[in-house]
Amino acid sequence: MQEREGSEIPFFITQMEVSGRMQKVAVTGGGCMMIRASVFDKIGEPWFEPEHDWGTDIQLCKQIKAIGMEVWCDTSLEIGHLKVDKELLTGESIRDAHANDVYKPYVRYRNDVLDYLQMDIDDAAELSAEYHPRMCEMADYDDLTEYYATRDNSQLARQLMFHSYPTMLNQMKVFHLMINTDKKSYGLDFGCGSAPVGFEFAIQGHRMDFVDIDGSGAYEFTKWRAEKRLNGNYGWKLKGPYDYVLMMDSIEHLEDPLGELDKIIDCMIPGAVLLTNYFAMDDDTNPEHISMDHDKIRNHLIGRGFLRGNDYLWVKDPEEKEVAA
Repeated sequence: MQEREGSEIPFFITQMEVSGRMQKVAVTGGGCMMIRASVFDKIGEPWFEPEHDWGTDIQLCKQIKAIGMEVWCDTSLEIGHLKVDKELLTGESIRDAHANDVYKPYVRYRNDVLDYLQMDIDDAAELSAEYHPRMCEMADYDDLTEYYATRDNSQLARQLMFHSYPTMLNQMKVFHLMINTDKKSYGLDFGCGSAPVGFEFAIQGHRMDFVDIDGSGAYEFTKWRAEKRLNGNYGWKLKGPYDYVLMMDSIEHLEDPLGELDKIIDCMIPGAVLLTNYFAMDDDTNPEHISMDHDKIRNHLIGRGFLRGNDYLWVKDPEEKEVAA
């Protein structure tokens, strides 16, 4: 694992970044770790704390780095992990799984974005770098709806590059597994932007409503893409009643998140599923992230009778009787 510049949160290096030889890392797993005994004298007790935010392996690595030593991993050795069904996970099987399960939807999304922009990936990356949300610019608008309506194709390019990160690709895979596309369903992608997750459900045959702000670069792309790829089974307004709702990278942008949530909840059937990555979002440095009170949103959902499967998946009270048509 490595650490992002300016952040203490480690992240997994991608398969492409594995060198296949001795490689310096920020932290490494403790399942097979060799530590010179004298190191423990230098870092002092306690060597680890059971209730620490990080596991013992990460704690040790951080203490080792703090005294000026380095952590290395021999990536030429591949041991693998056993999954529940006892399939041996190796570099090759991980690459195959990613190619089959993660990258196909992303590649389809990426190719459509580049087709829309009439750019190659390098040009899109340059355009992405032009998107700089600034608090002072947002303050020029009485309503943030007006602000987002002025966002151009640099917003779309930024979303393309953001969703190419390994963590986002894995997140895309997880969310695609949470909805059964074999069952006829009606979904809402609220604050959809370029809709990299929700659009895939529409491609698989679900009826989908895509709701965002007219004029914004990412949303205009989704409209274009729907005309290109979907067969008319989509809409652009909040209607329902919905079997499931996606709120990906959206709640944190809302000026009135509780009010918007209530409108959406009233359009969901009893037992409907809400999928969101909001509670995994901890970036409060982005000036567009104006609603970052996780506890307030979590308590509001619970107060509306939602059952928490996990922080990504919430289920509306199956016993509720009335749903807006």
